[in-house]
Amino acid sequence: MGVHSAAVAMFRGALEHLLFEQGFQKGMCGTKLSDLEAAVKAGTAPKWALELDAEFLQVMKKLGDGAIHPGDGNVENQKVLDSGLLAQLTHTFQMLLFSIYELPYEKQKRLQGLKAGIIKKK
Repeated sequence: MGVHSAAVAMFRGALEHLLFEQGFQKGMCGTKLSDLEAAVKAGTAPKWALELDAEFLQVMKKLGDGAIHPGDGNVENQKVLDSGLLAQLTHTFQMLLFSIYELPYEKQKRLQGLKAGIIKKK
């Protein structure tokens, strides 16, 4: 239980660092998420954020909060942080990283490849 809880907490930390790197630098994770959601509503958020359901990020934060904060001191609540949930969290974070970093690169690379095939008139 302890290892899974620690890993979930680290994903929350990784999410906060990711948001910071993406320009949301005020406050803690909750403030960063609120600022991101405000930017989405205003249409000024990064493209990946406009295309992502913000609930993914909120749930990731809440999972991390549950792993970090003692609540009422009942560690039984952390039993849900098992290897299955950790695997889902890992895949979700990988999806997020792919959307932010890899997908734009892949799109650009494919477009350049297509453009290279255009016959230019003289």
